[in-house]
Amino acid sequence: MSSPANGDGSASAEVSSARAGWRPPVSRLGGLFLAGSLLLIGWVAGNLIHERLRWRGSSVVDFRTDKAMGLWPGMNVTLSGYRIGKVVSVKLASDGRVDVRLRIASAYRRLVGPKSRATAIQEWLIGDTVVTLSPDIAPPDADGPPAALTVPFNPSSSPADLLSDLAMTRLQLDRTQQAIAAVVEKDLPTATNQVDGTLRDVRRLVGTLERESGATAKATRDTLRLYQQTGAAMGEASSEATEVMKTTSPVLVETLQQISTASATTNQLLKRLAGTFLFDLPDPEPAVAPQQEAVE
Repeated sequence: MSSPANGDGSASAEVSSARAGWRPPVSRLGGLFLAGSLLLIGWVAGNLIHERLRWRGSSVVDFRTDKAMGLWPGMNVTLSGYRIGKVVSVKLASDGRVDVRLRIASAYRRLVGPKSRATAIQEWLIGDTVVTLSPDIAPPDADGPPAALTVPFNPSSSPADLLSDLAMTRLQLDRTQQAIAAVVEKDLPTATNQVDGTLRDVRRLVGTLERESGATAKATRDTLRLYQQTGAAMGEASSEATEVMKTTSPVLVETLQQISTASATTNQLLKRLAGTFLFDLPDPEPAVAPQQEAVE
């Protein structure tokens, strides 16, 4: 009886000792998951620390608006398209308006001043909405900027406003087209009739000019022909007159010489008879005989 009992006791002792020395094995996938989790936690903690260090010493810029559509905490604040801060809070005030607080990094605080303006715009066509600030740069020798600054805000146009503006533009275009069509319908027939009348007058004038040109051309040709004939006749008459002058020139010269001789004889006779008068007669001027032209 004791032997089986002893056998059972030894078997249970072996089982208990085996259970005490066994450990469940750790899989390789679990180790990788654990390492990845630790890396992710370290990356998140590093980003949080970097973000806290980045915004350390930052300044606050506030503005109020009637509509907070498109504004929410965490959205970016830009200046000239560059990120310089973020929206930290959007709260509804007791007067029904909305108070928005921006936090600007200390490195860019001198670029924002009292003359800056905040505007909510959408980047590109389907991009995120951001709050952009206009620059108001402080001089280098100016005192440090205040910790808090309040600037005016220009809300962005909503899609409904854009559609309304587009509809108004389309309506104005339609009205302009209708006015143009009315003017065309009223004045175009009159202008067309005037143009047709002008063309008819031009055609009649062209026809008249063609007829007159035909008749005038014939008369002009006859006149030119008559001029040519007259010129030829005048040339012949000139030639004949030249020949006559050549023929009669010697006779004329001889006649003039005879007249000169007779005059000289008469003068001598008068000088001889001058003694019988009580006064002296003046001597006549000697006549100059014309030179005979050379006859070719």
